[in-house]
Amino acid sequence: MTVDRRIRHGVAVVLSVVGTGLSGCSDAGPATHAVSGQVVPTGGPADQLAGHLVEIVSTTDPTVRSSGVIEANGRFRLETLDEGKVHSGARAGTYHARLLLLDEGDGVAKRPKVPRRYLDTKTSGWSVQVPADGDLKLNLTAN
Repeated sequence: MTVDRRIRHGVAVVLSVVGTGLSGCSDAGPATHAVSGQVVPTGGPADQLAGHLVEIVSTTDPTVRSSGVIEANGRFRLETLDEGKVHSGARAGTYHARLLLLDEGDGVAKRPKVPRRYLDTKTSGWSVQVPADGDLKLNLTAN
């Protein structure tokens, strides 16, 4: 083999190995479906929930969860954390939902006045099906 031919052969082998390695690596994550919705409080503004979360938990596997930050208008978009990576949407299935209230970071809780039942998936009364048929509407009543 001549030097020129060995170089071309070496480049071809390297490109082949790199191409094979890249085609075999998929970072797609779990199959998810876009899910968005709105928390609608009766008798109070939705902006008190801004910055807190809606969390959904699978009814068949409690380790399967998705969450979304609530905006000032009550809207949210769910995301799923899988193996350290965030994926838009949620996996297909049936879920129960709850509010997840966060602290401000200074140790003082920024807790809106919501009935405690909405803080637990077992008592919230919210059930979610993914894929969803349109936007989710989670009604939040005063009692």
